[in-house]
Amino acid sequence: RRFRLSQGDGTGMITNIAYILRKHTSSTQLLSLLDSLLELMTVLPTDRDVIEEALHAGFSDFEDAVQHFTAKRYGVDVIITRDKTGFAQSALPVCHPSEWQ
Repeated sequence: RRFRLSQGDGTGMITNIAYILRKHTSSTQLLSLLDSLLELMTVLPTDRDVIEEALHAGFSDFEDAVQHFTAKRYGVDVIITRDKTGFAQSALPVCHPSEWQ
């Protein structure tokens, strides 16, 4: 399966992984690992329209709203999160990683 991540989530996740791994691996290995990671996912763009939609949607968490509307725009099938409560208003199915197959 190929994962699709919204830019707010995906970009931040990739930079966080890079930050952690760079302390434990060489620059060459780090770049190779990140390249391999990108083979498993697509980072979806987030634009002004998505941000504006998220601002006015009434979600309790703005970042969750951005992820939701980005996912909705690009036809993502399900949102996978450890905090399902932030997606109570989601028009998309939401599941915990342990529930996803």
